[in-house]
Amino acid sequence: MRVEIVEDPAFTETVVRIGCARLDQQVADLVARLRILDRTVVGVEDGTTYVAPASEVRFVESVDRRCFAYTADRVLESRLTLAEFEDRLGDVGFVRASRSCIVNLSHVAALSPDINGRLRAVLDTAEELQVSRSFVRPLKRALGME
Repeated sequence: MRVEIVEDPAFTETVVRIGCARLDQQVADLVARLRILDRTVVGVEDGTTYVAPASEVRFVESVDRRCFAYTADRVLESRLTLAEFEDRLGDVGFVRASRSCIVNLSHVAALSPDINGRLRAVLDTAEELQVSRSFVRPLKRALGME
């Protein structure tokens, strides 16, 4: 892969152009990593509203019909549903891990087998998430393991 950067004061915004022989998984992953830079997650913690870059969100969990986005140092409660999070972040590397959780694949450090065909996903913050059996295959596919 060759990277070229053209600096020109005439540009009014940053433009990223990708040239490739065909759109493969590596190019799709690169595009997802670029797109996540423009996404944010808004949530409330201790009465204060915070805006966090989506790239900093490790996972989003639904508990008692309320959604929480977890970063390394914050737990933000959001008004969005888990399905809305999945719609907004699905194209930038977030995948379903269970009926109540989506995970940011860029923060998955390790996977290990768990009982009954489930997986245990270890995040870069050492947190562990259980991946339900029905979501193991899509998660592995998203990671390029299948």
